[in-house]
Amino acid sequence: MEIREGLAYVRTGVNNPSNSPGTVTAGFFNPVQKLNRDITVLSVYNIQPKLYLDGFTGTGLRAIRVEKEAGVRCVASERNRMAYEMSRENIQKNGCDVEIHNKTFESVVSTYNFDFIDIDPYGSAFPYLDVALNYIRNGGYLGITATDLSTLSGSVPEKAMRRYGASVKNDRMKHEMGIRLFLGYAARRAAAFDRGIIPVLSFWHGHYYRVIIRIFQNLRRAEESLSQIGIFDKNAELSSIYEKRAEGPIWKGNLQDDIFLGSLKYPDSVSGLKIFVQSLANENYSCGFFELTDHASYHSSDLPSVAKSMEILTSSGYRASRTHFSSTGLKIAKCREDFDSVWKLVAP
Repeated sequence: MEIREGLAYVRTGVNNPSNSPGTVTAGFFNPVQKLNRDITVLSVYNIQPKLYLDGFTGTGLRAIRVEKEAGVRCVASERNRMAYEMSRENIQKNGCDVEIHNKTFESVVSTYNFDFIDIDPYGSAFPYLDVALNYIRNGGYLGITATDLSTLSGSVPEKAMRRYGASVKNDRMKHEMGIRLFLGYAARRAAAFDRGIIPVLSFWHGHYYRVIIRIFQNLRRAEESLSQIGIFDKNAELSSIYEKRAEGPIWKGNLQDDIFLGSLKYPDSVSGLKIFVQSLANENYSCGFFELTDHASYHSSDLPSVAKSMEILTSSGYRASRTHFSSTGLKIAKCREDFDSVWKLVAP
């Protein structure tokens, strides 16, 4: 099949219309990942790296869009021969200069001095993180897509401990905790190579997490990153309604770079992203969030209106915002009291 996305026009293999990773095939294309690709284009457009690597190109779509919409020089790798031929054909059809290799990610990543490396494999990004950390230029960026959400969000705790050395509870905060678990792991791996990380942008969408982190080859930066990692106990840090339980180690610092998000310029091809991307800055308000459903269930109460709760909290002097991690969750900045007190304000 052939599809148009952004300024690209490409031939693909199997189309996966469902909200799932799908089945790996040559030229596999998942339309659910469009938001991922749109935000990648937006980020690269604003970062303007000298050389971008699409490490698992599939159809060539992401690299084509980055070159055509962000104006950045691109290299792509694809080890599957059929997918490579399809990608090469798509690159030529779009009149692009993307340099494509029929090689593994590991062999291509060491070929040039990349300052943006994109890791979006079929399956877990876990096996590829160390090599990317080793070869990214100082001050460069890693874009990482993680689709092993059952592991990261607490459904398979044994695997999370084995793979990432951490665990979180599979509850209504699982996707924020899952991203924080992954960022904590990335920071620990980076520190092992005397590198530090700064999350630039992080979000959850459907079956995947997407993070863009900046890497600094500096011992002080590594130590600063490690200081942002710790154990999280919802009982101690959020509310007495939660059981006492140690989760982590997770990244407890910011999920987004507020300055980066606030200064973004939007090319026409992704102008519809503005509201969503700007809202991500509010995720920095707190580690975890005020989950109305949890409190209503604990108190055997009706679920308060989210909009009304926001209004009450704002009029009471709180900075409150919706969170994309839950339809009934609120981020509350610099909360003066714990969430038990907040519940008393909004309880119906």
